[in-house]
Amino acid sequence: MVDLVSLCTPDIRHADDLATLAQMPIRAVFAEKPIARDVGVAVDLVDRFATAGRGLAVAYLRRWDPAIRDLAAAIAAGRYGSLRSVNAYYGKGLLHNGSHMVDLLALLVGELRPLTARVRCAGFDASDPSIDAELETRDGAPIWLHATDHHDYDLFEATLVFARGVVELREGAGLVVERMAEATPGYAGHRRPGRGVRWPVRQAEAMERAVANVVDWMRDGVPLACDGSIALAALRLCARIREISK
Repeated sequence: MVDLVSLCTPDIRHADDLATLAQMPIRAVFAEKPIARDVGVAVDLVDRFATAGRGLAVAYLRRWDPAIRDLAAAIAAGRYGSLRSVNAYYGKGLLHNGSHMVDLLALLVGELRPLTARVRCAGFDASDPSIDAELETRDGAPIWLHATDHHDYDLFEATLVFARGVVELREGAGLVVERMAEATPGYAGHRRPGRGVRWPVRQAEAMERAVANVVDWMRDGVPLACDGSIALAALRLCARIREISK
C-alpha cells in the first residue's frame, strides 16, 4: 500500500484523478484545489474517501500557516473588536485562485453568504472566469471580493476593517500588517489606524506543517487542518457566486 500521493495535475483533471486514486491501495492524498469543478462530483469524491477511511488533504495552505492561524485566533478572541467590512482582491479565476481567498476569509471571519456577483474578466481558463462578488458574514458585515486581471500582475490581498483597527494581508497574503486605532496627533478626540506592526507569513513552513499533519493523521488519527469537507465548503461558495453572476 502507498502511504501518500501528491496530486498536482491541472485543475480540469483533479476530479478524474481523485476518482482513480480513490480505487487504489493508498492511505492518503494531498491534492491541489479545486478538488472538482462540479459540486456534485466533489461531494461524491469526499464521501468515497471518507467511506474508505482514506485521508484527503487539500492544499489551501494558509490553513497550515502558523501566522494566519494565530491571526484567526486573535480575531475569534475579540482582539480587534467587531468586523466592519472586508475588501479582498484576487485574480486568475474564481476557482483557481479566488477559492483560496474565500477559504482564507472563511477561516478568518467565518461563514460567508454571497449576495451579488458579476463576471469581471477572463480567469484561469474559459470555464473559470474571475468574478466580482458582494458577500456578507453571518453577522451581516459586508465583504467585497474584487476580481483583477492577472495579465496585469498577480494581486492577492485583503483589508479587514474592525472596530479597534485594521488588519491588512499584503504581498500575496505573505505579510500581515496590524494597525490598531490610536490618538490622532494634533486632533483632540480623534483616532486613526497607526503605522502598524508587521510580521511575515511563513508560507514555506506551512507546507512543512501540512505534510507533518498528514503524517500525524496516518499515525495517530490527528484531524487534518484542511480536509475534503473544508475544500467542499469553499467550492460550494464559489459555485453559488458563479450561479449569481450568470
